[in-house]
Amino acid sequence: NRARKLLSDHQKKSSNFALPYWDYTDLESPQKSVLPTAFYSPKDSTNSLYVKERSFTVQTIGMKPEALEIASAFVKVDMLGSNGFSKVLEEGVHGNVHDEVGNPNKDSTVMGRVPSAAQDPIFWLHHANIDRLWSCWNKNGNKNTPFPDNGKKYAFIQPDGSVKEYSVKDMQTLVDNMDYRYESYRDCSSPTLSESTLLTSNPIKLNFKKSLKVNNKKVEIPIQASSLKTNVISSTNLNLNGGKLTLSDITSHANMKGLYEVYLKSNVSNKEVFVNYISFFGFHNSSDHHSISFNRNLDASKALKALIEDGNDINNLTVVIKPDSRLTNENIEKLNQEFEIGSIDLIINTK
Repeated sequence: NRARKLLSDHQKKSSNFALPYWDYTDLESPQKSVLPTAFYSPKDSTNSLYVKERSFTVQTIGMKPEALEIASAFVKVDMLGSNGFSKVLEEGVHGNVHDEVGNPNKDSTVMGRVPSAAQDPIFWLHHANIDRLWSCWNKNGNKNTPFPDNGKKYAFIQPDGSVKEYSVKDMQTLVDNMDYRYESYRDCSSPTLSESTLLTSNPIKLNFKKSLKVNNKKVEIPIQASSLKTNVISSTNLNLNGGKLTLSDITSHANMKGLYEVYLKSNVSNKEVFVNYISFFGFHNSSDHHSISFNRNLDASKALKALIEDGNDINNLTVVIKPDSRLTNENIEKLNQEFEIGSIDLIINTK
């Protein structure tokens, strides 16, 4: 909020002042998901933007485009709630970027931990882009819902070192009245993932309804059609915007951290195609007695298309979940955490 106010105050005085954001969601220019050069060159103490605890891959090849998918958030019309825009954006691209930038092989991963994330300068560009995506959602006609005000006052340090207290309502009013704009709203157009289409087009459903546990080992879950009829699916009758993989009731206790990778695998050819991540960013410092529970809706269209184009039968699939592939074998063995998934549903929309 201080950054927003700084931007707002300066824009009232001069139109030449701007704060940067990291536009990693521009999938037509995938090189934008590579960390901006100024943040790793030079790689020494003379560069105040360089942090050695970052992932090497984000400095070289960038982030996986599937991890930067925003359609599943943009189709939401409600801001709050367990399946609202704010929640889906936070647990999707927001958490994915934190964990992709952080180095999973270092305990001091900085961006990958809530208490230390803001110590990495790229944090501010990341959150500026999250704020821009929020503005995009508003530009699509969606309205912000006031956050519940619990009546408490929270202390914030001001630029001059003084302390000022704000309630939730105070902060909401402050943000709503700031006058600033973004250079580009190019990804504010209608998202590719159409939930309304999924509800009306007689989709094919494959699912796994039993609870399962995931830890530091690769887990494979065969999914089956929910009806007895045989569905023959090919590239000619698959609506590629309609594949959605839903992982429901993901539950765990404290100290979850990092990413787990989700794939679709053909049971015939054994080909695995990456779908997206389950990110546990924000859950590492929970109380030992506090359980977290959430759902992940993943756009599986790209993975399904890849399987079809390779001649695979997508009526016969397995969901594969495994720890972050950037982890060394030694650190995978040290990964002492476990979570449960209540059910898995793959909805394939056909024409």
